[in-house]
Amino acid sequence: MDTKTVWDAIVVGAGHNGLVASFYLARAGLNVLVLEAARRVGGACITEEIFPGYLHEPCAQSLYGLQPEIFRDLRLVERGLKSNSNGFSTHLYPDGRHLVLTGNSSHDYKQIAQFSVHDAQNYPAWNDFHLRASKLLQPYLMKPPVSLGTIFEDYRETQNEELLTRFVTNSIGQIMGEFFESDEMLAAMWNPSDLGSLWETGSGLGFALSRAVGMRELDGISRVNGTVLGGIGEVTRLIAEATREHNVQICTNTAVKRVLVEEGRATGVELDDGQLIAAQCVISNADPRRTFLRMVAETDLEDSFIRKIKGLRSLQGCLKFLCTLSELPEFYATENFDIEAIAGGGVRVRPSTKYRDLAWEDVRHGRLPSAPLLSMAHPTVVDPTRAPPGKHTGSWYIEYAPYDLAEGTWHTRRDEMAERLLDMLDQYSPNYRRAIIDYKLVTPLDLENDRLLTRGDIHHVDVIPSQMLATRPIAELSQYRSPITNLYLCGAGMHPWGEVTGAPGYNAAHQVLHDFDRRKL
Repeated sequence: MDTKTVWDAIVVGAGHNGLVASFYLARAGLNVLVLEAARRVGGACITEEIFPGYLHEPCAQSLYGLQPEIFRDLRLVERGLKSNSNGFSTHLYPDGRHLVLTGNSSHDYKQIAQFSVHDAQNYPAWNDFHLRASKLLQPYLMKPPVSLGTIFEDYRETQNEELLTRFVTNSIGQIMGEFFESDEMLAAMWNPSDLGSLWETGSGLGFALSRAVGMRELDGISRVNGTVLGGIGEVTRLIAEATREHNVQICTNTAVKRVLVEEGRATGVELDDGQLIAAQCVISNADPRRTFLRMVAETDLEDSFIRKIKGLRSLQGCLKFLCTLSELPEFYATENFDIEAIAGGGVRVRPSTKYRDLAWEDVRHGRLPSAPLLSMAHPTVVDPTRAPPGKHTGSWYIEYAPYDLAEGTWHTRRDEMAERLLDMLDQYSPNYRRAIIDYKLVTPLDLENDRLLTRGDIHHVDVIPSQMLATRPIAELSQYRSPITNLYLCGAGMHPWGEVTGAPGYNAAHQVLHDFDRRKL
């Protein structure tokens, strides 16, 4: 690495958003350096051999919402990015019932009618509503955010004005209640959200935004969703490949200690080993807390700004349970279905609204989860290259999990939590525990230490109405700029959303290019 060069831009962090930002900056002609503390690129979007011979995804485990412009511009499909998912979604209930949705209308009708004929009849209307919801905020994703008031002005005296009002003034639970009467469907149809409770006013807005990100399309652009062949790390590997073709220099095992600031302007970075690297601008892919409370001196920021950063809400911690399996899992409720078809799709345990409410109450009070919301994947069903012949991998994404435990620590209670998960799964599977060869429970503290995700929050900060759109994460940062001139943010804590979307990196890069005349860099 050339420390004598004054780089046009330094990107701190080689997660997918940092790499996306570096690609667009370099394609515009900037001389870009990416600095990554870990030994490889990827950040939270990575595949690792945690157990010898088995590939696991310690954080992100499926691809949802990577924006079509990024697929097109980085030519990810042409570079070989592939997925193989059957689209099954299986919901398990402790009384032995199940709900298996396949996308086949007659099959899905029969499955839902077990719980309510009314709900089965309304399911197509719910899917149509999904589509309307997805289109509501799509025009505002791939550009700097606007205020909710601006969106209302844009939709004034249109049908979308009424739809937007519904989302802002209602909870997603209330909205879903207009379609479904059974508690089982209410619990199944909404993924766990940052807002937590189904009944929180404004949670409908988070629903609309998540659907906007995940369902946005552009004509003629091929995309990949679901289980990525080779693991989710293939996404960041191929993005890095595209950036290097534009002469981006990526340095791993290179941790940034602080951002250099002179007279209110970012002038470069200092590395952990003391080296100083100069740059015209710095773009941080780290979360807002890590950026401003660890990498920027407090004397370079206003006290009021620091208080706002410290006050950001990040309650949405999670757990990952990674295991190796001697055989495919079976489930009591799905004995009449093909094992591979069920295991190859998503298997979910969130059986009732009361169960979901308890999950949220536990995290709010710092309790070890007693009602964990499980989303299980078994990627070796569709990608056998991830395990030795005849063996399998399991990956459970579990919400919610508090960062701060009221009693004990994650270090002392890790095994207790793992046993709690296995005991719970014994209610649903006759062989899962027996099939496990080895396992690892990844806690919010592990995500903070190993993935540099403050408080174990994969979205950097919770995606709630007060931390969305033009106030994501706070108003002073919403345009990807910071109070320090030439210091920008491009990570998941920025508009529009977390997950593996690439949108914050795309938008931040274009904001930098807008702010700086290329000839002056």
